[in-house]
Amino acid sequence: MKKSLIVLLLSLVLITGLCGVFSVNESPSGHVYNPMYNQCEAYTSVPVPTHIIVDNTLFDPVINGTIIGNTGSINITVRDIAIFQYFIVKLNGTVILDYQINGYDVMITRNLSAGKYTISVLYSIMDPQYSGYTQACSIGFEVIGSDHYYQNQYANIFPITNNLSQHNAVRPALFVEGFNIFSSEGSSGFTYRLANKWKNELSDSKIYVLSLNNSMDDLRNNAMIVLGALRFVHNIQPTNQFIEGTSLFGYSMGGILARYALAFAEHWDIPHFTTQFISIDAPHRGASINENAQNLLDMVYTDLQDVGREDARLTAAIESLQSPAGKQLIRKNIYASNQSHPFASNDFREFFSEIDLGILQGYSPNGILINSNPLPDQTTRYRAGMPYKQNNIKCIAYSNGSLFRSGAPESIGNLAEYDFDIDLPPSHNDGNADWMEYDYQPGSVIDSLNIHEGGTGYQFDFYLNYSPVIVPTRSSLYLVPESVGGQGDPDQQFSFGVYEDIVNNGSTSIDEHLLNHSYFDKLFYPGQPQNTQWNWRHGELNKSWVATQVTSTANWLDLIENRTVCTVSGHVDDVNISSVTGKMYVNNQFIQNIPLSSTGDYSV
Repeated sequence: MKKSLIVLLLSLVLITGLCGVFSVNESPSGHVYNPMYNQCEAYTSVPVPTHIIVDNTLFDPVINGTIIGNTGSINITVRDIAIFQYFIVKLNGTVILDYQINGYDVMITRNLSAGKYTISVLYSIMDPQYSGYTQACSIGFEVIGSDHYYQNQYANIFPITNNLSQHNAVRPALFVEGFNIFSSEGSSGFTYRLANKWKNELSDSKIYVLSLNNSMDDLRNNAMIVLGALRFVHNIQPTNQFIEGTSLFGYSMGGILARYALAFAEHWDIPHFTTQFISIDAPHRGASINENAQNLLDMVYTDLQDVGREDARLTAAIESLQSPAGKQLIRKNIYASNQSHPFASNDFREFFSEIDLGILQGYSPNGILINSNPLPDQTTRYRAGMPYKQNNIKCIAYSNGSLFRSGAPESIGNLAEYDFDIDLPPSHNDGNADWMEYDYQPGSVIDSLNIHEGGTGYQFDFYLNYSPVIVPTRSSLYLVPESVGGQGDPDQQFSFGVYEDIVNNGSTSIDEHLLNHSYFDKLFYPGQPQNTQWNWRHGELNKSWVATQVTSTANWLDLIENRTVCTVSGHVDDVNISSVTGKMYVNNQFIQNIPLSSTGDYSV
């Protein structure tokens, strides 16, 4: 007769003790959270159109919605432009040729992935080879993968996909935007592209993108918004389906916001419902931007202001550097307080002292680290400033920086150069920025920036001759000198101020050595670029290694042991183990068979 072992798994609640000296309203450094997490975990569902209509194209152009839902194909109508014999309609700069004309309206059908787009309309009243085209309008909109999105006064949450896992379970994934020095409006557009890059590998997940209303605000405020969004995403899932823990993806600054939010939640025993934290090229030990280049950008910005001009990218860079987030993320920011400190500015140290032991010891030795109150049975898992308590959470660091530094930039010359000329009264100004040793340490680099502008009475040129590192690999992998795992001696190559290649100093493999000096559970990083003169870009999505690394990371996330919140083990006593079958049920739903060893042991 067959016998059965039935394991029923019900909801588990982790209880943690509270022993911090700061409060849920105020950070260890005395910053008052604004908002608090529970003020931003309620969102309103906002319906969106699925048909784009650009109206009043020639006089006062309007679009019927700046957020459009793609539930299949999107129909685009540009009204009245076909009144002209000569016209052009562009989508993100690409001329559309496969349109239809209905009266004076132009009709277009597209299947657009989630992201930001711009429709541009141009016309000419005569043959454009003689007169050129006149721009009628240029209007931006966002596409999401649903007929609605969620909104509150602090952020928007955009649904991207609506898939189920192989167990018919909801598996939420939330992407958090990063820091874009050339856009003071954040990098939500890039976050869409990032989510689209991952969505094929997350085909069993329900993906959302969090877009912050003020991405340049104090990092601690936006971390509370991330925590509120995490709780909201979990709470809106259907109650009649099994719900897995959320996978939280944080790109660049978003990785810091996510880490702070999760550690804060665990310190104060606030359920965050997250089982996987994926940090994507985030500067856990700070970002790096050449100080000489910062000063040169400031000079160019001032010169343009003096003649009443501005460049959008340059203005965005200055606003980003001057923002609270910019001062907290960048170790040496020329606009930060006490930026001449040999280690980092006061703004940087005040923030990171709340989540980094090394910085706390040098800044405020008597201060408190967030999540520094481990559970009684936790010893080697003691990771203050990181999440480690709830839901058996797994923390993954995905880096765009390799272990190798790029070729010395002295072969190229100055890092950046600048020329500025005014006609009346005649004047000339120029400058350059010397490279610094940390510009070519192992890490990911900023995009190139070349600006050539001219107008009535003036002209200026700005050249960035070399792409300097913005996120060092030692920072994105959160590598520290001490042995986090308690095995081996300190390794000073992970100290601040060391910029050489990262090498194996003692373990059987480089991966084991890095893990022994990282606060993360798993590390992913690319190989050395073939052109050793350049490092990989901070926002790299197109190189072949990116798809390989995304797949490898997703495969690791898919492993059942990296998705479970607990393990149930036991032993079956029976004279004939072969007659016993094991089955696992979750909330009365069959999940899988339970394999039994020859001695009757099992673990699920």
